[in-house]
Amino acid sequence: MNNYKFERIISKKKIINLLSIHKSYYEKIIRKKLLQKKLINSQNIFLKNKLKLINLSDIDKKIITGHYPLKFRLKIFKKLITERKLMNKLKKILNTKKIYIYIPTMSRYALPNCKLSLVPWHDDSSYNPQFKKFVTVWIPLIPINKRIGGICFLNDSQVKAKNETKKKEVFFSKYKLSKKPSVRHYECNIGDALIFNNRTIHKSVLNKSKIIRYSIDFRVSSSKADNKHCYSVKEKKIILPINK
Repeated sequence: MNNYKFERIISKKKIINLLSIHKSYYEKIIRKKLLQKKLINSQNIFLKNKLKLINLSDIDKKIITGHYPLKFRLKIFKKLITERKLMNKLKKILNTKKIYIYIPTMSRYALPNCKLSLVPWHDDSSYNPQFKKFVTVWIPLIPINKRIGGICFLNDSQVKAKNETKKKEVFFSKYKLSKKPSVRHYECNIGDALIFNNRTIHKSVLNKSKIIRYSIDFRVSSSKADNKHCYSVKEKKIILPINK
């Protein structure tokens, strides 16, 4: 399996609820901070693409790159595990009755015109070396088209070399590509999800619209890890790490 779009795999009611929760937190907490620092205008358009992330505090990095805080994210996975259609599809993909969701899940917002939030070409195996095989689930909370952006996938034949980055850099792996790589971009409706394996090369796409792009992503495996929290869907409980 490389990457697939699964249509209407999550209930519309659940997506609407999740979008409401994400938008409410953004409006009440995050937007105020962005306005105070003059990072956005009144329409939420990002204004400071010339900033250097390396010079910013961790808090500023997170609000610019669109990361919700840990306390918020810990509540989100509980709303996803009840989606039976999604859970059954993941079991089928991983060919097992036992699946483990790594927690916390990620909740993100992509501000219009924010180039600093872009993630370069990479694969997710670099961030989770303790897992040999897993899939990433990406769930947009708004309809996705090319203008709003989302995720872009690379055709495997375009890869020339994998370049390991320095430890201080944000990303553990990047790829050297041909000048005009062949890519795939999926448009999504409410309830759709993209599911792809840990070796799939992908990147985020700039939000060129005038609205915020909200999304959730998380990793799922047929095995648990000794050094990471995960949720056992079959046992319906959180598995604590053995080694911290």
